[in-house]
Amino acid sequence: MFVPTGLDGDAVVAAMTDAVRGSAAPVLLNHGIAAAYGRITTDLTDAPGVQVLAHGPQPDPDGFRAAPLLLTTTAAQLPPQVTEECFGPVSVVARYADTTDLFAALHKLPSSLTATVLRGHDETELPQTLTEQLRPRAGRLVYDAYPTGVAVSWAQHHGGPWPSTNTQHTSVGTTAIRRFLRPVTWQSAPADLLPAELTDDYHAIPRRVDGTLELPR
Repeated sequence: MFVPTGLDGDAVVAAMTDAVRGSAAPVLLNHGIAAAYGRITTDLTDAPGVQVLAHGPQPDPDGFRAAPLLLTTTAAQLPPQVTEECFGPVSVVARYADTTDLFAALHKLPSSLTATVLRGHDETELPQTLTEQLRPRAGRLVYDAYPTGVAVSWAQHHGGPWPSTNTQHTSVGTTAIRRFLRPVTWQSAPADLLPAELTDDYHAIPRRVDGTLELPR
């Protein structure tokens, strides 16, 4: 999260610090993710120019819970460790002095699933410039809100910039299965060698035969 230096930015960071200190340790998906979170956060706290602002209560080490962690650095330093994806409740605040400082830091970021722009009242010029900077780097741009969870639905978009997401599918959604499909042609195959779904008498799935759509029956 890029936050400007100055009193207003200090107030935002102070509120974030209080929120993290009051947060309970959430449950991660499995032991492997919980163990990886511990390793990654150790690497983050050891990165040059990174300081710990706050952390939540330490959880029971026998469970899959993870202590929330809030770190800070500067946009000018922005070590590469803090730009990598981490599954777990860790956030990094990078303070920037001006827009030149901010834009230089954005160019260090890898591609991402989402990017969020939080605006001030009637603020347009900087959010518009940020949109142009972020559009090539993120699959979903979020304004004055936060990314939702993912679900297999028609409106779901969960993917980074092309080619990880294109006009045919996104990594989560009703068409996401296409990412794992490979077309195969059965040219002149005898009927007894065809998969059941390709035989003339199979009608349990929608198919196109000679260009005509046949619905299940």
